[in-house]
Amino acid sequence: MPRYEKQYDPERGPYLDITISKPASLYPSDAVELSRKRLTMLIDTGASKTAISTRIAHELGLDPIGKRRMTLASGEMLANLYYADLEFTDMFPSIYLPALQVVEFPLHESWRDGLIGRDFLAGLTIELNAPERKFVLTYVPSH
Repeated sequence: MPRYEKQYDPERGPYLDITISKPASLYPSDAVELSRKRLTMLIDTGASKTAISTRIAHELGLDPIGKRRMTLASGEMLANLYYADLEFTDMFPSIYLPALQVVEFPLHESWRDGLIGRDFLAGLTIELNAPERKFVLTYVPSH
């Protein structure tokens, strides 16, 4: 089974470098290519949806498709919802999720661009080895 293993900084937690772009199903190919960007995304198994920072949403020029109510530690908020293509190429076969709904999220740490939620993680097993400061993702093909 395809597997990805990486060390992580316990101060930051496990993260993936993900490529994001405007969805190819909704935009011309040149607009998709111009919008392609590699992001540092924290794995957040508590998040149901993948989230990107407000800055990234604006840089990509994504068009909102609606709003979603989000529950945060500080309370609830309404956030913009977008479609985006996400790809994780550091594993073979790579994981490609076309037109995934992502939510805009106000991030305050400069080292990360977003959160990888359970919508992206579906189909993967995650092993976190805190004493060794590493995590392992394994792709589980659907039956």
